[in-house]
Amino acid sequence: MAIDISAVGDGVIKAEHLVPSNVKARQSAPRPVPAEQADFEPREIERSVVALEQAMRHFNRRISLNYNREINRVIVKVLDGESERVLKEIPTAEIQRLIARIRETIGVLVDEQR
Repeated sequence: MAIDISAVGDGVIKAEHLVPSNVKARQSAPRPVPAEQADFEPREIERSVVALEQAMRHFNRRISLNYNREINRVIVKVLDGESERVLKEIPTAEIQRLIARIRETIGVLVDEQR
């Protein structure tokens, strides 16, 4: 554990100087922005989707992106390139149902509190 004392210029050691440098790095690291709050340019998204589709073709796979309004999430499906069979769904159908039930339950609880 290293203590950062490089900031001590006046010879006075303060409490913030005694925080290990790895903790400071974690505290100052940028936090990810939730997708609901992020601003995405439509052209940027379109370019990313096209690039992803091209990359998937090399693996004989196809990708399907859909928006589930009920849970406010993008659903990603990885499909076999020949049979169109769903190989992977993110989040899974089970998780999608769980999210919908949780949102419904929260809505009922909020309505009951009013």
